[in-house]
Amino acid sequence: MQLTFSLIAALCVCLPLLAVGGDGGKTTGKFFGGPCEYDAIDGHATVIKVKSAPADAYNCLDAVEVFYTFIPDDPSAVESYRFTDYSDTHRRFTLGAGMNPPRQWAHRVGLVPESRHRCIRKELVSGTCVPVTYIFPDIDTTGWEQECFKTGSQK
Repeated sequence: MQLTFSLIAALCVCLPLLAVGGDGGKTTGKFFGGPCEYDAIDGHATVIKVKSAPADAYNCLDAVEVFYTFIPDDPSAVESYRFTDYSDTHRRFTLGAGMNPPRQWAHRVGLVPESRHRCIRKELVSGTCVPVTYIFPDIDTTGWEQECFKTGSQK
């Protein structure tokens, strides 16, 4: 059997993909983008501003932009930040893949001006994920999607 150039090229592309095949949902070995490990820096966030989100932003329905400042519990922690150019001030609270939250949801969970919330600054130690992220352990984000995407008939 004589192999043509296009058949050889197709095999070169497809065979590696077949070797990676699924195993019933279990992932073994490394995968792109992870796994990632973070160091945690405990602190709190103070909401400094809540305003209507621009119409052309990545928004939920009736969205607001929520801005906060992170303050570590141990003020000296700032000196040991791995990512010193990643500012703790004027951060924007988002949901999902970076969406501005719905106005009523933000108000219901207490994201209002001058409110204070437990917050954790997480800094990447290994992997290829986002270098710094902020987690709000006391804010229940369960069900935000329903309010984010609700239609007029669900109001």
